[in-house]
Amino acid sequence: MTTPAARRSIDTHAFPTRVGDVVLALFPFADLSATKRRPAVIVGASPSHGEFTLAFVTSQQAALASPDEVLLLPTHPEVPLTGLSVASKLRAGKLVTL
Repeated sequence: MTTPAARRSIDTHAFPTRVGDVVLALFPFADLSATKRRPAVIVGASPSHGEFTLAFVTSQQAALASPDEVLLLPTHPEVPLTGLSVASKLRAGKLVTL
C-alpha cells in the first residue's frame, strides 16, 4: 500500500529518472507509520505510470556489508557523481515501489 505522501516522493517532472540514478525519496518505515527522506537508487522504473522501485541507501555501518548489500565507496570514480559524500551501501534486500 502506497501512501499519498510516498506517491509524491519523486518528482518525475523535475529531472530525468533512469535505472541507476541516485535520488532522494520519502522512504516509508516498515510499519508505514511515517516516512523519512533518504537517498535511494532506482532499480526499476515505469515513469509513464509514475512508479519507481528503489533500493535503500545508508551510510550506517558502511564498512560491514552483508551478501545482499553493495558498497558504494567514495574512491570509486562514479560515486562522486551520485551526490553521496560518504561511504554508503545499497541495501538490495530493502526495496520499495513508489
